[in-house]
Amino acid sequence: MRTFLKIIFFTLLTSNIAFSQIMIRGFNYRPTGEFGSVMKPLFSAEIGYQQPFEGDRVRGGFLFTFLQMKPRMDVFPVYGIVGTTVLPGEQSFQKYNLGLLLCDLDFAFVNKEKYTIYTGLGLIMGGANVEYEYNIQTAVYESYSGGGILAGFRFRLGAEYIINDYIALNLNANRNVFLVTEPRALAWANDYGIGMRYSFD
Repeated sequence: MRTFLKIIFFTLLTSNIAFSQIMIRGFNYRPTGEFGSVMKPLFSAEIGYQQPFEGDRVRGGFLFTFLQMKPRMDVFPVYGIVGTTVLPGEQSFQKYNLGLLLCDLDFAFVNKEKYTIYTGLGLIMGGANVEYEYNIQTAVYESYSGGGILAGFRFRLGAEYIINDYIALNLNANRNVFLVTEPRALAWANDYGIGMRYSFD
């Protein structure tokens, strides 16, 4: 992870591009696996800085996004076992918000004057703010409000088209995986979006 961050910082610091490139991307975020069975898909946006390729095959960038997750059900049925007795219960989520900082590194395997096709690897860092209740009748009651830090990766495939000296449009898809420390969870998700990079130069 440290090596990946050093590569990004080195790419940015050794570039002759000023920090005058703003990137805005809207996307559909779709949790998968156990995360997807609990949380609904949603629409959100990323904003931050992203370098142009401009003849180079490697670029870096930093983006921020906020995800306000919504559960698929108001109350999820659960159960507990005490001895030989199966007890019914329920779990509900009042809040599951994620704030993410995304550090990306892209490689253009097709790099033309007007368009590029690229793949990329991103480092996901951030925090979770969670509230939930867990109740097994006559056995367990738990109410949680808090959160923890998270870290993971995202893998990307995308394409970018340069409209003029100031505007470029891109279309990409990401596969995300990250670990939340508290309440502990391993989350997988896909996202699909379209973005615009604007240069102030």
